[in-house]
Amino acid sequence: MIRMIATARIIMPAAMVRLSAGRAEMSIAEQALCFMAGANSIFSGNKLLTTPNPAFDEDHAMFRLLGLKPREAFKASSNPSGQGTSYPKEPAHTGVVEV
Repeated sequence: MIRMIATARIIMPAAMVRLSAGRAEMSIAEQALCFMAGANSIFSGNKLLTTPNPAFDEDHAMFRLLGLKPREAFKASSNPSGQGTSYPKEPAHTGVVEV
């Protein structure tokens, strides 16, 4: 897994390399290695369709432990022209956390 993430990061340096299904079976140390190898996004929440996922609170504790800071969730503007964006003061729990 770590080699695959590192390869993706080298080949596609601007891409979001996201950890998703299977994180529930990974230790914090394994997830930390994935972040060090180039992963920069996770799916957050209790369940991914049919696959269990670590709880949001567990992810938040892992971020604190690893010194990672989640990005604020992107929220499209209500501007009818579609131009501009707005960022909420508190991050929305959209299911995707980018670090």
